[in-house]
Amino acid sequence: MAGNLFSFNAESIEIDRSGWGASSNCVLGVTSSAYSYYQAMSLTSSAAGACLARSLVDEAPAVTAGTEYYAAVQVSPGTASLAFAVQIRWRDAAGTEIQTDATTITPPTGQWTRVTVIATAPAGAVTARVGLAPTATAAGQTWALDRLVLAPTSSATTTGNLIPYATADIEVDVSGWTVTAGAIAQSRDVVLSGGYALKATADGTADMVLTITQPVAGITPELGYVFTPCVYRSPGVTRIYQTRMEWLNSAGDVVRTRWQSWGGGSAQWLAGSAGDLAPDDAASVRLSVIVPDAPAGEVWYVDRVHFGIGGLTVRAAPIDGAGAAAVTVRGLSTGGPGWKWSLLRLVAGRPDQPVRGFSGDLVAQSVGGDIVVAEDYEAPLGTPVMWRIKLYNPTGSGSLTYLSDAITLPAETLDVWLVDPVLPARSTHATVQTLPDWQAAARQGVNDVRGRRAPVVISDVRQSRTGSLALITHTSDERDDLWWVLSSGNPLLIKWPPAWSEQDVYVSVGEAGEARLTEYAEVYDRAWTLALTEVDRPIGGLVGSATRTWQTVLDSGESWAVVLDAAETWLDVYTG
Repeated sequence: MAGNLFSFNAESIEIDRSGWGASSNCVLGVTSSAYSYYQAMSLTSSAAGACLARSLVDEAPAVTAGTEYYAAVQVSPGTASLAFAVQIRWRDAAGTEIQTDATTITPPTGQWTRVTVIATAPAGAVTARVGLAPTATAAGQTWALDRLVLAPTSSATTTGNLIPYATADIEVDVSGWTVTAGAIAQSRDVVLSGGYALKATADGTADMVLTITQPVAGITPELGYVFTPCVYRSPGVTRIYQTRMEWLNSAGDVVRTRWQSWGGGSAQWLAGSAGDLAPDDAASVRLSVIVPDAPAGEVWYVDRVHFGIGGLTVRAAPIDGAGAAAVTVRGLSTGGPGWKWSLLRLVAGRPDQPVRGFSGDLVAQSVGGDIVVAEDYEAPLGTPVMWRIKLYNPTGSGSLTYLSDAITLPAETLDVWLVDPVLPARSTHATVQTLPDWQAAARQGVNDVRGRRAPVVISDVRQSRTGSLALITHTSDERDDLWWVLSSGNPLLIKWPPAWSEQDVYVSVGEAGEARLTEYAEVYDRAWTLALTEVDRPIGGLVGSATRTWQTVLDSGESWAVVLDAAETWLDVYTG
């Protein structure tokens, strides 16, 4: 077994039982009644009372104080109603046993039952032995023992799991869980990992809620985490369930709640992964699985529960001085092979819009890595904006979504931004002198008809709006920036301050005039008049960045060789 500190023979007894010794009131042997492979170890009581067999000193592996370990054995007793204990017997450098941790159960006959003890190596522990300690009521009582393990719990749980192994895999008891509107118990009916799963039976009084009793601590704010409980619906049950993360501050108050609904079939394990970014003031998180409207008697199982760094998340932050947002998506590899993803911008009262990427709008994109950073230069100013990432299977069912926290990009009081949405480096802001008086010309022909007072009018869709925008620049740098933005002739996006009751608009700039405000040559203020025609949002992908320059590239490595080694294509050099 992965991570087992015992040798293969001490674990499986496939050669002999030489890794184990009878310490008191028992005799050890080998039996063909095995849990796995061909044979197991037998323990036979010599008399009524406590029996003890231990792994030999040669099978007393080194341990690290403060590290959590588990010992486990598959046991099949020949007599019913007999207690059986598995022990971890910690030893110091001198070989003296300084502490014993144990789990005792009464396993049924006629089947194999896993017995597990989980404990942390105490201070001074250097090695450990495993004890097998049944209690006999007469001589000649037997137990078959197989798959004997001593291992750190980190080898048995999922990588990076912050949930204690005893809670995540339910191998000792159900004390790590609480339930409302139901009852919970350890179960061997349906197991995904180890020897047990959590069995939950609804009582029908309300939504059944399974919650990890102790909130998970050690949270790093603004870091992404993923919650993945493996859930099994009983045959015939197709009810949607939910996973929930409640972020708590240092006082234990809920500061934010995230949840995800899951469908899927019955009679199969489903690992639904829900990600979230820890809020700024988060200190811990309370994790739950919720079954809405579960009727009395409906049975669900939970096993191999994971919570750790990762998951599908989106975090947005303003780009200083650019009137834009940097949107970081993590967890794109969370989905399956061939999955696609889309990134949308959400603003209240407006249709959802795709974010523009280097190859075009970020819609139905193939997954090329776990992380993507998009720069959104078309997000409005001065109003809350959110971004949604959707990861989905294009050929079947299954999808994951995440909605970012809202951010508000700073807006000037008197200035507008003029942004080239395809070449964002060609962007600037300027002070508005006069807003446009918009006009929209009609497309129509008026035909007089002889003998009739009213003409016949043939009309079509009205033309887009036109108007003149008057701007002021105050320095020669502002003047040069505005000419540089206008010189490409590309369509521009005008982003207004939110209090002006103007919707951001894509325009084509016709005539552009620059005039001095005074005849005094040393005054740099200029008055501008821009002829605007409203146009549709331009197509195409981003070219370059408003914040990444050749100086950025120069600063990113000691030499060109270093820069090129970090980039597969010139696009990687341009975009970082």
